[in-house]
Amino acid sequence: MAVVAPPVRAAKNAGLKPCATQVEEPLASPAKVSASPFRRALSETRQFTRPLELACAMLRRRRMRKLLTTSLLCLSAAGCGGSPDAPTTLDICDGFAPWETSAFVLPYAVNSAYFVSQGNCSPVQSDGGHRGVKKFGYDFDMPIGTPVLAARGGVVLQVEESHFDGQIAFTGLDNYVVITHDDGTADLYGHMTHDGVVVSIGDVVAAGQLIAYSGNTGNTANNPHLHFSVQTCDPVSRGTANCPTLPVTFRNADPNPTGLQVGRVYQAHPY
Repeated sequence: MAVVAPPVRAAKNAGLKPCATQVEEPLASPAKVSASPFRRALSETRQFTRPLELACAMLRRRRMRKLLTTSLLCLSAAGCGGSPDAPTTLDICDGFAPWETSAFVLPYAVNSAYFVSQGNCSPVQSDGGHRGVKKFGYDFDMPIGTPVLAARGGVVLQVEESHFDGQIAFTGLDNYVVITHDDGTADLYGHMTHDGVVVSIGDVVAAGQLIAYSGNTGNTANNPHLHFSVQTCDPVSRGTANCPTLPVTFRNADPNPTGLQVGRVYQAHPY
């Protein structure tokens, strides 16, 4: 029985030019992607009479199928290359209070300005990304030792300052301050420097009061910054998963109706 070489091999044996690598047709629709490969091959066999044409058509369809599959996976994960534990659905960040009458002020001194390196619904797919229950929050890049001020008045509920700058880990090495309010919500200030907290548990603080100095401890990716978020309850005693973050605006920043924007520098105006 005669053995017929596959179309691509037959083309090479005949000295024909190989298939072009460019995409020559649009992405297939979902219906075409899910169709039986045998039925598709039969259809293409009827359309093309020469072996090289058939081989090229089949290769192009394989490329399109891979491209579409990759695109769908990336969309579902909101970015490729993420942590296996990262949320697999797109977050929606809305529900912000009017910034002009917000209860919060920026957590640093008036007339100073800092860069927002990570904000709400961050697309970052690392374990430290602002995703899921942690989707609302801000990272302000600032040198170690920068004064951190209370963004809203309240009572100091939690303090940790034993860790040293440069001690980096996803969890367990963060210095922080938690301040609670009458409505039950709590503000988390993270990554303080060693022995950098100047308030104690039970202290009553006012907005704009010095509470700590920034540092580089915990989950910082070795980039010194201040993390600030507002949560439905105390994330230290009850756990982050049980105390989702809340949307926050600031009355002494430039207009921020949907919160602060990543990649911008925000100056703290007098209030």
